[in-house]
Amino acid sequence: MAIGQYHYLKTSRQDRILTIRLNRPDKRNAFHPELVKEITDVYISCAADDALRAVILEAEGEVFSAGADLEYLRSLKDNDYNTNLEDSQAIRAMFEAIYTCPLLTIAKVEGHAIAGGAGLATACDRLYITEEAKLGYSEVSIGFVPAIVMVFLLRKVTGNVAHELLTSGRLFTAEKLDTMGLVYQVCTKDSISATIKKHTILWMKKVSGMAYSSTKALMQEVQSHSIQAGLEMAEEINARARQFEDCQQGIQAFLDKQSIEW
Repeated sequence: MAIGQYHYLKTSRQDRILTIRLNRPDKRNAFHPELVKEITDVYISCAADDALRAVILEAEGEVFSAGADLEYLRSLKDNDYNTNLEDSQAIRAMFEAIYTCPLLTIAKVEGHAIAGGAGLATACDRLYITEEAKLGYSEVSIGFVPAIVMVFLLRKVTGNVAHELLTSGRLFTAEKLDTMGLVYQVCTKDSISATIKKHTILWMKKVSGMAYSSTKALMQEVQSHSIQAGLEMAEEINARARQFEDCQQGIQAFLDKQSIEW
C-alpha cells in the first residue's frame, strides 16, 4: 500500500524503514484534527506495506510535540459531549494505529514531548531520547485527564511509575525516564540518528518480520485475558506459526547450522 502525501507530515523511506516527521514547527508540532487524521492514516498505511519493517517518528524543529494546539484547546470549552466524544475517538484511533502497527515503531525524541506528544512516544515500541529532552504528561495541570494515553502507559511501566508520570504534572528528564523503564536508550543529539539506524538495521537482520508482528500482537492481546484464555490463544498461535514460511526457513537454517538474515 502506497504511503500518501501529507500536509503536516513529511515521509521518507530507506532500507525498509519509513521515517515520519511531524511538520508543524511553528506550532511546536501541536495536535489539531487534521494532524491527528494524518498520523492515523500514515500508520494504517505502514501496517499494510509489506516492504517495510520499521517506522521512525521524529519532528521538525526544537520541540517533538507540545500536545494540543491552542486553538484546538479553546474549542473544547464550547463542545458538547457528543462532539468531544467524536474527538476523543479520533485521538484514540491515532494512538491505537501506532500501538498496534505490526512494524517496529520507534519514537525519536530530540525536543520536549508534552501531553499528547508524550503519548505519541509512549505508543511506540521503542523510545530514543536525547539527553536534553524532557517528557511529561501535563494534562492534570490544566484539569484534564490523560485517559487515553494512560491505557498504553500502564502496559509499559509499573503502576507506581505510571502514577508519578500521570499525576504529577511534571516534565521528566531523559535520565529519570530511563530509570523508570520508559526509555529504550538515551543518546546525545549528535549520535541519536546513527544509533537508531544501527540498532534497527541489526534488528531487521536478526529478527523475522513475521515472527515479530505475531509476537507483538500476542503480547498486546494476552494482557487483557485470564491466564487460561491467554494460554489457549497462545497455543493456537504457536501451532499456526510453525506453518509460517519464515519459521520453516529458520528451522531449516538451524538444522543445517547456517546463519540466516531476514
